[in-house]
Amino acid sequence: MLERFRANVLKPTKQDGAVYKIPCECGKVYIGETGRAMQERTKEHDRDIRLARTQISAISEHTKEMGIYSFGTKSSLLIVNLTGTEQRVKETIHI
Repeated sequence: MLERFRANVLKPTKQDGAVYKIPCECGKVYIGETGRAMQERTKEHDRDIRLARTQISAISEHTKEMGIYSFGTKSSLLIVNLTGTEQRVKETIHI
């Protein structure tokens, strides 16, 4: 029975509703929240950096200013399984 339960549990990066942090090699940390899975949000951040979408992405803007590409390599989840309001409140607290 326990084996079946473990098989149905999602990895944290695939769970919806998360607050996360992404450190930069310059020492700054980006705190974000998403209603989707962290795995998907990380892909979006990478795409924004690659396409230099500095108008819509703080991470893309920062990497362009610093001339680096290090965000996303060591991202970590702070909290998962949150609702929209909970995400924004927890994100604010962590910032």
